Amino acid sequence: MFTNSMWEPCSGCSCPNHHLPSCVFTVDRSLSNNPEWSHLTRSNNLPSQYEKTVLSTTIVEYYEQIQDIELAKSNFGAFSLALEAQIVVVSQKIEALREEHVRVVEAADEIRGLLSPIRWLPLEVLHHIFINTIDFPVPRTLIIYNAVKKDGRMISRSWKFNPTKSSLWSITRVSSKWRRTCLSTPRLWSYVNITITDLNVADYSHIRQSELPLDHSAKFPLSMSICHITEESTGATIPPQLVAFLFSFSTCIQELHLFLP
Repeated sequence: MFTNSMWEPCSGCSCPNHHLPSCVFTVDRSLSNNPEWSHLTRSNNLPSQYEKTVLSTTIVEYYEQIQDIELAKSNFGAFSLALEAQIVVVSQKIEALREEHVRVVEAADEIRGLLSPIRWLPLEVLHHIFINTIDFPVPRTLIIYNAVKKDGRMISRSWKFNPTKSSLWSITRVSSKWRRTCLSTPRLWSYVNITITDLNVADYSHIRQSELPLDHSAKFPLSMSICHITEESTGATIPPQLVAFLFSFSTCIQELHLFLP
């Protein structure tokens, strides 16, 4: 942005454009309240020749003042229009400055991002951060409720599962460096959550969703959790297709969490 404006409010300037003219008005022009003319205003007497001259002269002066008032009103009207036009221009300039302010802030933030210390984090630190973003095993909440049987009341427990998409897929989209770091670190992919539902068993998506992480794990010792959501599934506890798929990785599984009905 370039501006050559050095504008600031004037103070102590004698320029007539910076000061509105003062107006002095007569408090009361009515002759009825003037004792000097009460003998005429309160009667039908004829004014003397001198009084006629004074009254005629006063009328002329009043009409001259009326003309001056109309001229002053016209000048003030023009002045008001000029100020309104300036206000419109000033408002437009203020809005343009607001927009430029947003653009400059965004440009500064963009440059600041290039200097972010995150860009210089060692790979070991990135590995530690990425590992701590992984939810393993499947996030779950213990639900305790009372169940009534013939022999009396008993307390039952069940799990409510809250499966989430792996954070690693989001991390790989941040930058090429983070993507390379993720894909070249088998340990990050060694934590595998598998959720079984009617829908993903029917189209085998539970297997497809597990293929990529297991491929990236590159035979690294696996930590695996298998969650069967009973509210959504009525089929077999573990689908045979999944058992067959996981068989090829069985020698790599060192930790297994099963949440089955």
